[in-house]
Amino acid sequence: MEKARRIFNYIQAEASDISETFIASRGWFNRFKHQNNLRNIKITGEAASGDTRAAAEFPGKLKTIIEHGNYPPELVFNVDETGLFWKRVPKRTFLSHEGKPASGFKAAKDRLTLLLGGNASGDFKLKPLLVYHSKNPRAMKGISKSTLPVI
Repeated sequence: MEKARRIFNYIQAEASDISETFIASRGWFNRFKHQNNLRNIKITGEAASGDTRAAAEFPGKLKTIIEHGNYPPELVFNVDETGLFWKRVPKRTFLSHEGKPASGFKAAKDRLTLLLGGNASGDFKLKPLLVYHSKNPRAMKGISKSTLPVI
């Protein structure tokens, strides 16, 4: 609804013959969402928990630090971590009418964390850093960890 109001306010500023109050029926709003490919989604995890004010202020602070320190782009790095559930199966699936759901199924929660990064000039990418809960996972038996393309 917020996007619809912003569009209306923009149009209203351009045209003077539009009424001051905007009243839309539920049907109009549903068609608007469908035409503009908008949907209501549930935000989970870190996406909803970020400090938006601090995130908005950070680029200016970072620029000041870089300028005062005379850091070239080759020395400015950005890294981020991401989780990967490598044994996870989807929560939902399609079954034929004859198929029966598996009873007592428990989803695997094997997760590993990857740290990825590179410098601001883009000419250097860090080797991915892999973090797993076990120092020597059973799946890696017989494989030399030093030959893997990760730290």
